Amino acid sequence: MIEEGKYNGPSNMVDALTKKVPECRRKEIHVLDVAAGTGITGMGLAQNGFMNIDALEPSEGMLECLKSKNIYTNTFHEQVGQDHSNVPQGCYDVVFVVGGMTINHIPFTGVLEFIKFAKTGVY
Repeated sequence: MIEEGKYNGPSNMVDALTKKVPECRRKEIHVLDVAAGTGITGMGLAQNGFMNIDALEPSEGMLECLKSKNIYTNTFHEQVGQDHSNVPQGCYDVVFVVGGMTINHIPFTGVLEFIKFAKTGVY
C-alpha cells in the first residue's frame, strides 16, 4: 500500500516478491533490480533469502553505495534505453523497478527492454 508522505516502494516490492516466491526457491532464482538506487530493495530481498540479485543503475554514486552493501552478485552501470551489451538477456526470473519510472528517469518504453532481460515463459 502506498502511504502519503512515506517512500515505501522498496518494502512493497519486497513484500510482493516474498509472497510470490516460495522460500525454498529464493536462493536459486535470478533477480534484476533496475534503477537499483542505493540498494534498499535489494537489501530487503537479501534479508528474505534471495541470493542472486543483480543491479542495473545509471548513477555512479548510487552504484558505489549499493556495492558497499555486498548483496548484489553483478552490477551494471548503464541507463535503460541504451545499448546493454553487459546486461544478460533472457536470464532473469524476476525483473523489477521501484521508483525509476518517472519523469527524467526511465521512459515507459523501457518496459520493452525489461522484457529482453527476463526469461521466457511464466514463473
